[in-house]
Amino acid sequence: MRNTAARCCANVTWMMALLVTLTTLGCGSDTGGRVDVSGKVTLGGAPLESGTIEIVAADGSSQSGATITNGEFSIPAERGLKPGDYIVKIFAGDETVAAVEAAPGDSSAAPVSKERIPPEYNVESTLTAKIEASDNVLSFDIP
Repeated sequence: MRNTAARCCANVTWMMALLVTLTTLGCGSDTGGRVDVSGKVTLGGAPLESGTIEIVAADGSSQSGATITNGEFSIPAERGLKPGDYIVKIFAGDETVAAVEAAPGDSSAAPVSKERIPPEYNVESTLTAKIEASDNVLSFDIP
């Protein structure tokens, strides 16, 4: 009788452990079908030091973006994109713009940097990307 009770208790213990394990596996973050996207951006053959990348659904329904640092960017799945066709826009301002003298509190004289990236790669972008369900490592070479 003792042997049967011990086996029953052991079985219940294993079943509880299995239940906890299966429940925990199902508790990952739900990304709503979005996937992570990363990649590299070069300008004139060298990594783009700093800038931003915007990736916009071809139908305009969604978008995401990231900062480009030392030629690399990364968008985690939580802020990522759903599989599909996208238009890519890359921006990088000229960091050598001199400060504009203005009266205190006058925000109209804020310095505006000159865009280093040609319009066909941002405001009039011809760059495209296809986002897949996995393995989204993109590469953009701007002459």
